[in-house]
Amino acid sequence: MISRLNSYRYFSSESAYDLPVLQRNLTSINAETNSRIDGRIDGLYREIRPAYKPEGFESLIDREVNDPQYGMGINTGFKNYHGYFYRNFDPDEKIFTFNHGFSGNLPPWVRDVTIPLVQGKGIPTQVYFTLRQMKLLNIPEGDIQIVRMSQIQNLDTAAFIHNITGGKIIYNFDSVDILAAPSNEYMKTVMIQAGYEIISGNITGKGQYMSVRDLKNYDFPLNPKFKGSYEAFMEKYGLSWYDMLYLNYNIIVRVRYTQ
Repeated sequence: MISRLNSYRYFSSESAYDLPVLQRNLTSINAETNSRIDGRIDGLYREIRPAYKPEGFESLIDREVNDPQYGMGINTGFKNYHGYFYRNFDPDEKIFTFNHGFSGNLPPWVRDVTIPLVQGKGIPTQVYFTLRQMKLLNIPEGDIQIVRMSQIQNLDTAAFIHNITGGKIIYNFDSVDILAAPSNEYMKTVMIQAGYEIISGNITGKGQYMSVRDLKNYDFPLNPKFKGSYEAFMEKYGLSWYDMLYLNYNIIVRVRYTQ
């Protein structure tokens, strides 16, 4: 199972597909509720029942993965969809890892919920199943101290880093407020609904720079709003084919339980 999961990591990362889509959803949440999207909704996390298979997701399958690097994990897949989510928890280090995943053709919302994040829509699919995986991993209340987002490949985030660093090739990212990247909103939503507040975040690990041209040649996926057009992506962020984008790094986020 681990080898199959890793085969998805480089080209089909969750960050490449899911985060931009969810960011659009969260933007609509903000518009529809006329309130802060990061506010915790009382009872939402409590009412998610791990044994329950919500309508439209009855084919879900949970597999335990004992990862020597990240701790016990849950890989949630679906027989009738091309998509999965893989999360881990290390009880010794108190680290919860958003390891990787692939949204594929999964519906964007879980509507069959007791307490929705958005009235009339439900809970974004990735948020729902990550909260559910927290329960399946039997994480003690308030036990998470660090959140790790692994192998980031989101090209919108890469363009964000490129622009705020002036396009320079750097390897010390201490001055980069990576939590300001729009693609991190879904992680914030998950943690806040689980009862945590975000303290700080920084880039870690040994990432790599790739040119925009190489990313296109390797068929790296774009935010769906660009409809597969690298030209539209470059125009949006003021990039050229030769600009170098940083990816395949980790983000470490410090959190504090507020319940």
